[in-house]
Amino acid sequence: MNPLNDDEVLKIAGVLGVVVAADPVAVAADRIVALLDGAVRARGVARLALSGGRTPLPLFKALAVGPRRERVQWNRVELFWIDERAVPPQHPDSNFGGAQRDYRIGVPRRGF
Repeated sequence: MNPLNDDEVLKIAGVLGVVVAADPVAVAADRIVALLDGAVRARGVARLALSGGRTPLPLFKALAVGPRRERVQWNRVELFWIDERAVPPQHPDSNFGGAQRDYRIGVPRRGF
């Protein structure tokens, strides 16, 4: 399932694109869910690198609710933090702790 149509994506080298949408976070979340679902179906596991900071928080929230949360087999997703701070998970600046605590996107501890 490709949630993007030709009017929403400018393909560059068949991989990268520019999305023009009323709700780009929803478009990104739908695309991530489709890719995770496809990877799990094809290989039994999906891997996702997550950025830290406040910028991706709306995306985390979009992945954490409703049908997007239910569609992903989170126990088959491995998350990688690409810029985690050197603080314990309980610390407010911990990206890992915040995602687990605030968004509970359904990933068991071993998936982090």
